[in-house]
Amino acid sequence: MPAPKEVLVSGGFDDIKSRDIRFLEGASKLGALTVLLWPDAALERLTGNPPRFPLAERSYFLNAVRFVTQVIQADPAGDFNALPEGLRPDVWADYEPVANTSREQSARQHGISYRVFGAEDLKGFPEPPLNPFAPGRKKVIVTGCYDWFHSGHIRFFEEVSLQYLVLKRIPAPGLPRRNSTDLRGF
Repeated sequence: MPAPKEVLVSGGFDDIKSRDIRFLEGASKLGALTVLLWPDAALERLTGNPPRFPLAERSYFLNAVRFVTQVIQADPAGDFNALPEGLRPDVWADYEPVANTSREQSARQHGISYRVFGAEDLKGFPEPPLNPFAPGRKKVIVTGCYDWFHSGHIRFFEEVSLQYLVLKRIPAPGLPRRNSTDLRGF
């Protein structure tokens, strides 16, 4: 039986959006997923702005994503278009906005597959797998607007041992479809 593939993604993952989660999901389908997370100083150097969320919070959030096997911090002085010494995954995954020929050449030089996810790969929102509750476990329902999901929500769910389920709201016949942004009025 062949060993499972090791997959690497690299980035700042500051202010994570659903597209980022879809990318992590897609990359994890190739094998065990390691995120090489850029530290605050490196993000500021690359973007010209300090990160919106500090490294500790970005790392915490990524570790809570079910598709991620591990998160490791990148060297602040490192070249983010090359693989760090000692890190040799089977696949380096990127998505279109950050993919570039330097990363592809670095992967090729080390005999590593370079996989780029395009917009078509990341569109839509697949249904999450069913994860039934354990027998005898209390069931708690939490409702709310999670259009800006952050680490505080994850901590809350952990504290109360919740399973996060997305419920679809279908309006009664004759009523308009709305989303949470419409309800807030902006």
